[in-house]
Amino acid sequence: MLVPSLKAAYNAFSGVGVIFLTMSYACPIAVSLIFRCREDIKNGSFNFGIFGLIANSVLAIVLFCMPPLKEVTLDSMNYASVVFFGTVVVAAV
Repeated sequence: MLVPSLKAAYNAFSGVGVIFLTMSYACPIAVSLIFRCREDIKNGSFNFGIFGLIANSVLAIVLFCMPPLKEVTLDSMNYASVVFFGTVVVAAV
């Protein structure tokens, strides 16, 4: 059985840390958008609209799930999505 290297494991756990931090920043923004209809952020001096919401959260999560190299091998695979999904399942149970 092939086992990924320690570098792949470190990259997965550090990537998942960034993904969870991004989600923790996105939760108060989502609550504000859902329940207060942008009242808290409507008067900001700089606003990208819906593109800003996508670029700030979804794009960061997707980028940290991508592998670092074009040719993906067992050692260069990014396992952040696997660790993220496993953590969410364990927390949900």
